[in-house]
Amino acid sequence: MNQMTLEEWMILWLEDHRPFIKESTYGNYSTIIHNYIIPQLGKKRLWELDEQCLQEFTLYLLSDGSKRHSGGLSEKTVHDVWNVLKESLRKAHRQKKIDSSDFKVSFPSSRTKKNVTVLSDHDFDLLSEYLFRHSDSRNLGILLALYTGMRIGEICALKWENINLEERLIHVQYTLQRIYIKNQNNQNVSYVTMTSPKSLASIRSIPLTMNLAEYLSCYYKRNRICADDYLLTCSSQYIEPRSYENYYKKILKHVGISAIRFHALRHTFATRLIAHGADYKIVSELLGHRSVTTTLHLYVHPQLTQKRRCVELLANSERV
Repeated sequence: MNQMTLEEWMILWLEDHRPFIKESTYGNYSTIIHNYIIPQLGKKRLWELDEQCLQEFTLYLLSDGSKRHSGGLSEKTVHDVWNVLKESLRKAHRQKKIDSSDFKVSFPSSRTKKNVTVLSDHDFDLLSEYLFRHSDSRNLGILLALYTGMRIGEICALKWENINLEERLIHVQYTLQRIYIKNQNNQNVSYVTMTSPKSLASIRSIPLTMNLAEYLSCYYKRNRICADDYLLTCSSQYIEPRSYENYYKKILKHVGISAIRFHALRHTFATRLIAHGADYKIVSELLGHRSVTTTLHLYVHPQLTQKRRCVELLANSERV
């Protein structure tokens, strides 16, 4: 009977898996394994794992698993933990270290719907007007988030050479992020890396509005910027996402808008496009999603006025 512990196996599996995944994925897996799986299940022998202990583990994460505050992890995060565990156990089964990897757990039915925050039309206009009036390289990134839906890591990685001002196109090819892992001495280590975006679909070209393209062009010429400079600094030095999000929060406070995450600008971009009648498939491609389903589920949030307009279609048909 194999006496290997789950901790020993997870560390071995992660390192064997490393050459085949992106650095960012490796960092996410490392965080999941060291923060959630090992502390609760690490001392168990592989042969001791069964559906009961895995079900208890899942419920624990949902109720008390958060490392940042009291309470549990989101259902999405717990699914991510469970997927990493399942993938590693499948390999353990293929290598005959365990008899089966066909473990199934249940998630409590969700009773609440998480509302995603978007900027109101008033706040969108307020923020947009402020950013256009205050010419600053860091403000350009917030404008791009509002008018292109780019992720914060993609904006931090963006260089002027990735912007074709004549054709009014932004070519999204990289994302910048700080990765957190555990080293061989079980110490927390972090580093900044520039990699390809989230998926192949995220490598994309996004058209710019005429107004924004002219604004960027004037800024570029006026400040004598080098093509290989980063957009946010107009120099060879980048700003990492956490620092840039802090700057963004200061702008919101200065303008008088309630604090919302930077990612909400991406939600706002998609929601506004859909509200103006844009095709879902095109919105999905602009956002860099693998499928239209992702766009519909995550980023399309009809407002009450749109719902009223939709219902009014019935009233109009009754008059015919």
